[in-house]
Parts: sequence; structure tokens; C-alpha cells
Amino acid sequence: MVWVIDSSNSLLCRVGITERLFEGDYWKKIPASPTHIAVSPTNGMTALLSSGQLVTLHHRVLGNVRDSTDADSGERQTDGDWELL
Repeated sequence: MVWVIDSSNSLLCRVGITERLFEGDYWKKIPASPTHIAVSPTNGMTALLSSGQLVTLHHRVLGNVRDSTDADSGERQTDGDWELL
């Protein structure tokens, strides 16, 4: 996954990255306004919000998405909830 904070402090993640589509499909806006983020190698996300709160993002697997041209891609879509630390 690729994460970014844009110039308006919106948190976005790149969706649809696969071996065949390495640039991904689109940017998904995550509901938060962080000033700093930390991402683990396993896509764990911790963020410091502009309010001073420290939160962590818990991912949920929504299901497997299979590209019709590559039945073995096995990409997973995730969504998550923030937890105040």
C-alpha cells in the first residue's frame, strides 16, 4: 500500500496495486486529518491528528478481488476503523 498526506492534510491510500497494475487504480480518502503518520511493513497505520490525539487504524478484510485477466492475483480490499490510543 502507498499512503500520503496531501497539502490539505487529507490522508489517502492508493487502491488496486497489483503485480500487473503497479500504479494502482485510484486514491481512497481515509476519514482523518493527520499531521504525521507511521506505517508498518504489514500496513499497520498510526497517526497523530491535528487535535493532538494518537490513533491507530485497524484493517478489516472485505473480501478477495480477482482480476479477470489474472486469476491468481488474490488482491484483498480492506477497510478500517480508527482507535484512540
